[in-house]
Amino acid sequence: MGTGCLLVRVRESVTGKPVPYANILAIGLRTGGLADSIGRCVICTLPEGMVAIKTSALAFSPRSDTVLIHRNRTDTLRVELRRLPINASETLWVAPTYAVVPTGSKSGALVVVAADSTTGRPISFLDVTVRRPGWYLSETHSEPEWLGTTDSTGCARLGGIPAGIYDATLCQNSFDRRTVGVEIVAGVTDTLSARMVYLGPPRDGRRCEVRFEFKGK
Repeated sequence: MGTGCLLVRVRESVTGKPVPYANILAIGLRTGGLADSIGRCVICTLPEGMVAIKTSALAFSPRSDTVLIHRNRTDTLRVELRRLPINASETLWVAPTYAVVPTGSKSGALVVVAADSTTGRPISFLDVTVRRPGWYLSETHSEPEWLGTTDSTGCARLGGIPAGIYDATLCQNSFDRRTVGVEIVAGVTDTLSARMVYLGPPRDGRRCEVRFEFKGK
């Protein structure tokens, strides 16, 4: 059996605008990818024949499609996602989904997509810190950490993280601070979607700081 590639284009169903950083998963095949800033993703080494594709993104209803993959060809799948109404009473953290990209690497990556819980608008300049749980920084001890900041689309990507369990802290002075446990899997891009509560403009006495307490090895 031969293999082929699939180009996925993700857009909003009403406006037709691209949906950036949507998560694309080939169901049952443990392969997939993450759409770029204009909603495009290419997945290769798919077996020829009918393949089920699941597409999901923050603030949109997920969708599943079936596409015919041809040998030694790049087929195209156009996906339209329906935007969901968002309000502050909804769950702030959405369960992570996986876009598996086999690389043979012993490390993985984390993509954080952050949006305002009320308006659904992306949150830019939000600091992301990923560290092993239970550690702190001092003059005599430091643990590796991975840092990132969300861009204008509310997305930050942190790569080269060894497989394991970590604390991911999201912090921006105008929004509530959140820490959540994430599992990094080798060869996997884990997508963490966050809906943050707006606290108002930054003011004196409210600072965005990431603190870790020592709990031992």
